[in-house]
Amino acid sequence: DVEKNSPPAYTLYYSQLRAAICYRYVGDFDRALSLLAKIEADYRFIDYRGTIRLERAETFSQSGKLAEALEAYKLVDSLYYRTEVGAKAAFQLAELLQFDLDDYAGAKMAYERAATAGPQEQVQLAQRLSSALGRYFTLWKEYDKADSILTIFDADSMWIARDSTGSPIRLEVVVDSLAKKPLVSKTDTARQKPDTLLQQAMLAKSPTDSLKPTVDTSLAAFAEGSEVTKDDQPKYRMIPRPDRNTTAASRALASYQLGELFHADLDSPDSTYFWLNRAVHFELDSVNAPRALYLMAGIANADTLDRFGDRKELYLFILSTYPRSRWVEASRVALGFPPTIKTTDVARTRFFVAESLFQAGLYQRAVDSLSVLVKETADSTYLPKSIYTLAWIYEHDLKEPDSAIAQYKTLAAKFGATAYGAAAVRRIPPPPEPPAADSSKTKTGEALEGPPRAGSASAAADSTFKSGGPPAGKAGADTTGLKLLLKNAPTDSVKRALDLDEIERIRMPRDTTRSRRAKESEEKY
Repeated sequence: DVEKNSPPAYTLYYSQLRAAICYRYVGDFDRALSLLAKIEADYRFIDYRGTIRLERAETFSQSGKLAEALEAYKLVDSLYYRTEVGAKAAFQLAELLQFDLDDYAGAKMAYERAATAGPQEQVQLAQRLSSALGRYFTLWKEYDKADSILTIFDADSMWIARDSTGSPIRLEVVVDSLAKKPLVSKTDTARQKPDTLLQQAMLAKSPTDSLKPTVDTSLAAFAEGSEVTKDDQPKYRMIPRPDRNTTAASRALASYQLGELFHADLDSPDSTYFWLNRAVHFELDSVNAPRALYLMAGIANADTLDRFGDRKELYLFILSTYPRSRWVEASRVALGFPPTIKTTDVARTRFFVAESLFQAGLYQRAVDSLSVLVKETADSTYLPKSIYTLAWIYEHDLKEPDSAIAQYKTLAAKFGATAYGAAAVRRIPPPPEPPAADSSKTKTGEALEGPPRAGSASAAADSTFKSGGPPAGKAGADTTGLKLLLKNAPTDSVKRALDLDEIERIRMPRDTTRSRRAKESEEKY
């Protein structure tokens, strides 16, 4: 009857387990541990001992008994490996080692064990944290190597090469036996204590108050009246030292990356501030320094104990030291200033519309769009690029060299100091030279100087640059350098981008040494 009217074993186990957890939540750790020990010893709950032991380890951890918690977590992890309870115990063990005991190596191993079983979210988180700790050890090695090199950089004795036994490798120096004399020290034989029978016999034969010169090779450096010169010092093979500035930059970058790692992946504000502060102290580059200072200011703002100083000083330092950084606007907002309203460059939008038309092969519509842009835009960074693109389409796609020359001249006159203006100057062909005098014509009495006759090829070429339009009857003739350039243009230039770097790939023929020599020979003969 007692067994019939008693509740099921699971109900008894679950109710007592929840009661122990409630005791733990209210801070009554002793009653929680006592109740957990009671249900752990009950044979009816043998199938639930893994969960009971896990809750017992969690109670030890929250009560501050870290040593007991550590042993309890390890017990569950080892007894229930590759199960959901064991994976959860391994994950909590890793957090205990990482945040409370600062044992990153042990935490990495525990995260790897936690990734073997359990819910999918926990498995992915354990894998990410294990990878982050592996990245931590890699960055720490880079930082420690650079820091060690800079610490001993000026100590010459640390850069002496050594052999396999650890002995320094000496350089063999040839000594001139005639010029080199042994060091001689003066020893007071009266005050020197004899050590051997031979020394006693020698002292008995010599006067007690005499100073006899003796050769001392072991104590020559410390003998009275003798000095070791630079040439007498032993010379060793030295290890070449790395560049100091490069090593310092590597140390600063490794410190910054460690700070970013603790901020983004390991979720440790204290370690984040520590490493970013070191990076700034080690003269971090101007690209990453504003970001480091901004993160430090955010940590100082969130800290209620004021352990990291005044955040306003960090924000103001960003504004004053890095005014062109992209973190300036965020710092202004953090200080309470209104955000800066940025004006929209209409020419930029119009240029991209014209560029899309060009890519689609609608050259005339692209020219019309660029012409309106140039006409209605007074001040924009896209204005020189638009004029150059307009001239490019006239030259290569619409085959209107005169219109292209007019656009190039306008660009060179208004924006000659820009990169596009300089490119336009290179694409403007030089004016044609006057025709050479013909000896046969001079004999008949024709003038040597004067403008060429109307209808001649020279007149047609000259009219191109004077009138700005194509010469009559010679519109299809390639009489200018720009028209010659059209023949050399690639056939697939329609699909090219409008960037200056790619546009400049097609230029006038280069004035090489071979071409100059050919010109000189033609002029000579």
